[in-house]
Amino acid sequence: MDPDQDQFSFNPAKLDCGQWADAAKAIDGHSDYGWNGEADQSLWTSTGPLPQAVTLDLGRRYSGLDTFTYLPRQDTVTPYSFDAFVTTGNITAYRISVSINGTTFKQVANGTWAPDHALKHVRFRPATARYIRLEALSAVGGEAAIAGQLDCGTTDHRPRPA
Repeated sequence: MDPDQDQFSFNPAKLDCGQWADAAKAIDGHSDYGWNGEADQSLWTSTGPLPQAVTLDLGRRYSGLDTFTYLPRQDTVTPYSFDAFVTTGNITAYRISVSINGTTFKQVANGTWAPDHALKHVRFRPATARYIRLEALSAVGGEAAIAGQLDCGTTDHRPRPA
């Protein structure tokens, strides 16, 4: 098992990214393949120019948070074929920040991701937070950021209420 894999994840209570009502699609757990092999997913798509941020509200403070995952879109260029995936909107540069109060955020990670459809893992120093923010700094196509699923948690123990 990959030591950087999110072993103990949990669903955020809600998602906030300002004016975009479809932000909840990034935490709805709906990202799979249907009976016909086509991507069956719901996607959050930003509507303004990059950078754009999405903030996960965990509902209470947790200590030991050290992992964030981002699943890009999973649809294919050609239906019923897994030869090529659509990558437009996949986040390629990011910043992860945490907050206890939802107002003051501290950066815990930043970097780049390959512009493919693979699940992206970010590991950072354990932190106590109620809010975790993903800021999309750049994306394939440069117009909008798209997320299939966002998650957070810990790698070696269950998140503990703080």
